[in-house]
Amino acid sequence: LVLRRGATKCRLHDMNTFSDVVSKLGGPAVVADHLGITPDGVRKLAKRNAMPTKHWPKLILLAEQQKVRGLSANTLARIAVARAQ
Repeated sequence: LVLRRGATKCRLHDMNTFSDVVSKLGGPAVVADHLGITPDGVRKLAKRNAMPTKHWPKLILLAEQQKVRGLSANTLARIAVARAQ
């Protein structure tokens, strides 16, 4: 984790935005199927760099199922905090 004023980056896993998370998990269609929303809904969330916390447990579970390392509640919280700054 590299912290700089005004920027937060995770070099280890390259998940710094919700768009990065969606990409790592297989894209909007895969994520949408797992979350029970439309792929267009996932695209809109990723474009806004937003992901409601109610979806976080399902994203983490999907990451575990796909053996995607580095996606945790802490990762998602870091992305959300960086977005808010």
